[in-house]
Amino acid sequence: MASRTILYPDPFPYADYRRYTYAMGIATGDLVWVAGHLADEYDPELGRMVCRGDLADQTRLALEKVRLVLESAGAGFGDIVHQVDYITPSAVEAYSETLELRRELFGHELPATTTVVANRLLRNECLIEVEVVAVRGPSSRRSFSTSRRPGQGIPAPSAVAKGGVLFITVSAPEGIGKGDVAAQARAIYETIGSVLQEAGAAPSDIVRTIDYIAPAGLADYRETARVRKDFFGEEFPTSTGIIVEGLLGPEALLEVSAIAVTGEGERSAYNPGWPWYEQVTFRPGVGKGGVLCLSGLTGADPISRSVASDDLAGQTRQVYQQAETILAEAGLSMKNVVKTVDYIVPRALPDYRDTVAVRREFFGDDYPVSTGVIINRLLRPEYLIEIDFTAVYD
Repeated sequence: MASRTILYPDPFPYADYRRYTYAMGIATGDLVWVAGHLADEYDPELGRMVCRGDLADQTRLALEKVRLVLESAGAGFGDIVHQVDYITPSAVEAYSETLELRRELFGHELPATTTVVANRLLRNECLIEVEVVAVRGPSSRRSFSTSRRPGQGIPAPSAVAKGGVLFITVSAPEGIGKGDVAAQARAIYETIGSVLQEAGAAPSDIVRTIDYIAPAGLADYRETARVRKDFFGEEFPTSTGIIVEGLLGPEALLEVSAIAVTGEGERSAYNPGWPWYEQVTFRPGVGKGGVLCLSGLTGADPISRSVASDDLAGQTRQVYQQAETILAEAGLSMKNVVKTVDYIVPRALPDYRDTVAVRREFFGDDYPVSTGVIINRLLRPEYLIEIDFTAVYD
């Protein structure tokens, strides 16, 4: 994997991004990682950042920011393979109306699109935040059949492959597993298995899954572990589980996003000797083909599973210490991290600025791209934050 290059889009008229503790974008070889972008811009008369307009206006501005970052890496919208749209509950009804805009910008090569209904975004007036991963260069691109039906949001491909990586995002079709999260999980993994087979890949090529869980599916969520075991055997990927405000399908309880590395390279799993991970259906770190993903990490001690700190900065520091340990197990350091996603519970939002000092402590001035989003809750009530990390090998 080529060394990472931090992207500095110029011009970037919306804000002075150099004062933030994250990068706007990072390029590593053919991969381009772009931070989550809100539709906000600096208003000199008010002296602060503002977010204006309806969902279509805000989507256009967020994607314009993404375009500027991509262009600084010699890439464009046609290179985007995966897009995550974090939207607020008030934006759900109008979300499908943004399809015309997307076709204007992307043509018919829409990326695999994961839609996360957040509790809110970091700026209260913002309706959408967009993060993307792109693969630049001439390598061929393949899209796989749509799993969503009308009424479930953007009819984007359920998977896109390019340059040895495959991004998949699947929810259960309408009418499948009503009220049964395990049944929906089984349908989801059947679809993922079909995509992998069509792409010439296998479950062992998956390095990360993210489970987006509707509140109604939380009580029986543990039952999905058997589905994962049946699908992955013992070659589990990393995983992050997030409770969202809801999913776009009216009966949907679960949506799964997955990253598979289909190119050359051995798959390696990393565990610094933490026994708990031998009892669950995911691993602390899994790498293949130059990419290393970590499971979502919380403020729980990796041995005792107790949460020692009840403040956000303390839990964030515990998260970063765990990440540092897993990376070291793989022969890497925090300088190899290209992306973080912070999932914050609503009661922790007033203290979120306290995490800036923790990022500076662990990253110095060499920041990865980052997205911060407020979600419904985490899997344990004492958790204030969960962070997942993506790193690349030198």
